[in-house]
Amino acid sequence: MKIIAYAPQRGMIVTVVDADVVLACAALRAAGFSAHVESARGKGNAPWEPWPSAVGEPDVPSNAPGLVRALNAGLPGTAEPAVAAALRRLDLADGDGHDLRPGGWEVTSFAGVLAVRDRARPAGHGEVYIGEDGLRFAAALTRARPSGNALDVGCGSGIVAATLARTCTAVTGIDVVPECVEASRMTARLNDVADRVTIRTADLLDPGLDDEFAGRFDCVAANLPGVPVPTGLAYSPAGDGGPDGLRLFRALFERIPAWVRHRPGPDPVLLLRFQSLGDGDRPFLLADIATLAARQSWDVEVVADSRVSADVRGALTAHYARELNRDRSVEEILALVDAHVRSLHATDYYSSTLVARPGDGHVTFVDAAVTGRLDQPMRLAPPRDLRRLSEVITYRYYSSLHRLPDGYWELADQRTAAMPMQLLQAVGGRWSGTTATLRSVLHDVAHQLFAAAPLRARALYTTAGLLLDVLVAMGLAEEATPA
Repeated sequence: MKIIAYAPQRGMIVTVVDADVVLACAALRAAGFSAHVESARGKGNAPWEPWPSAVGEPDVPSNAPGLVRALNAGLPGTAEPAVAAALRRLDLADGDGHDLRPGGWEVTSFAGVLAVRDRARPAGHGEVYIGEDGLRFAAALTRARPSGNALDVGCGSGIVAATLARTCTAVTGIDVVPECVEASRMTARLNDVADRVTIRTADLLDPGLDDEFAGRFDCVAANLPGVPVPTGLAYSPAGDGGPDGLRLFRALFERIPAWVRHRPGPDPVLLLRFQSLGDGDRPFLLADIATLAARQSWDVEVVADSRVSADVRGALTAHYARELNRDRSVEEILALVDAHVRSLHATDYYSSTLVARPGDGHVTFVDAAVTGRLDQPMRLAPPRDLRRLSEVITYRYYSSLHRLPDGYWELADQRTAAMPMQLLQAVGGRWSGTTATLRSVLHDVAHQLFAAAPLRARALYTTAGLLLDVLVAMGLAEEATPA
């Protein structure tokens, strides 16, 4: 339903108002939708998780408004009849006001920005992805405050385009996935920025964009797929970054200089959220970033805020690939991904944010991620010290779970997060006083889990590493020096 509103005092300007969206947004505000979702996120162990109910802690309160239960958590709820009818027409919910059920879109919120994705199909996952990296990127955009005419490449759910519209005069969003185009348009409507946001289907690799976009934008933002996918493995375009995961980023670096207007000043010209394989020192994409910065005379700051071992990234890749590769077992997919990553000589997988401004071509890399010690020989303290300090260790471990890297909760759950404390007790004197790597200890004491659930078991590389950081900080573990 649309209403045409006339404003004669402004020279007969015509404004098109979507009455269903207006009614739905008013109901969401009245229900405190954003506050409830963001409060649930803040109370849990995953401050960047878009869907706090998916983590399992905290559960959606039984007294949460019906719109929160139905639109975010996927549970039955209630709503006023007129609101329920509007939500049905928008495909945000189904059923009547007394029996409000989830619709085709599910809704989350971050920093007051609403965003939608399509609900997961029975056979797998929806085409629209909102992950922790999207929330981190939205926060970075809010800090950077870009201005002017912006381009969002790979707009996905639309959370980046809607965030850009807070400070930019106009935003163009492109995506190759039709469902993402629909989601971004819905997100723009729910945030009342549809008049400043234009979303369309387009492929970053389409050479026709060069003429259309030449010199048109003041800044470009992108959160592109960066999963390294072996040749022959089917994978969703929402994550597929080519064999080394960097194909789309390199294509963007080749084309963006022609798309961005040359202007002096401190305003950002490129804002990027990227994932990249790397070694223990830096992501591989940093070399391409340095080349771009020198060529364009841009000063670039890269902050790596999340890092997992390449093995954990391999488990996540296999997790998402198994529904699209039914002719292969999970073990076969995992073995293929592991062999592929080894061929790239990668040990780590970084998630980083990049902000580039006009300057002198300098690149600053800040590694703010949790240190990885999976294959570092370590020595644990005598067992009596561990028992005496068990309560302190437990408290410090659980209070550090908010530092878990992006993607952890997609692979594991609260039970997996609790396992390192149990394993520490199981290790006993087998590790204490001797030298071993965390990987070898985990495979020793949790070999049954690795055999029965190889994907979920690899999440232990992350949480056990977090526990090891706690032990190092308390002086109960140390890196073993070579003999």
